[in-house]
Amino acid sequence: LSHKFEINTKDEFSVLGNVFNQMTGDLKDSREELLELNRSLEEKVKERTQQLEEAAVRDALTGLHNRRYFNERLKDELNRSRRNKKPVGIVYMDIDHFKKYNDGNGHPQGDALLKMFAKVASGAVRKTDSLCRLGGEEFCVILPETDVKGAFECAEKIRKSVEATDFPFGEKQPLGRLTCSLGVSAFPDYAQDEEGLVKVADECLYHVK
Repeated sequence: LSHKFEINTKDEFSVLGNVFNQMTGDLKDSREELLELNRSLEEKVKERTQQLEEAAVRDALTGLHNRRYFNERLKDELNRSRRNKKPVGIVYMDIDHFKKYNDGNGHPQGDALLKMFAKVASGAVRKTDSLCRLGGEEFCVILPETDVKGAFECAEKIRKSVEATDFPFGEKQPLGRLTCSLGVSAFPDYAQDEEGLVKVADECLYHVK
């Protein structure tokens, strides 16, 4: 399409040549526009695919990663731990008396509490950690390269941050303010797989309750 005829006559061949040159020029411009449109569509499809993939592992209410992401990430971290011989800790937590809060203040306020709790807890963990909402008022943090002592320190930091925050209607809770309970565990000292790791932390949380 880049070829152009050079015709020096002024007869019908000249007219034909000019028409041909105009036609190939228009076709070239159209092809370039089509290629640019195609590139733009490919970028939009790629961007939308990334958005959908991210949405699939995000909790719509709090913006935290969800249980699906948690399961995949914990499995990956344990596999990495087995290769690198580094521990992996988790902190399992839930909001104390959440049902009472939800029933007493209404579901919209309960949703607002979950979002606020997620923000407070997020501020108490490292960027390399993964705070996930597992469902309801249950949350869990995955702590790469962290033993049980480090997991306990993280749990205590979260607990103090929550306790120090004045949540709306917190004074109506049984303890006079909003609190949370936490249980910790670490691989490989306390469990040998993902299920065992979560079970130990959950049992510790139940004991705290």
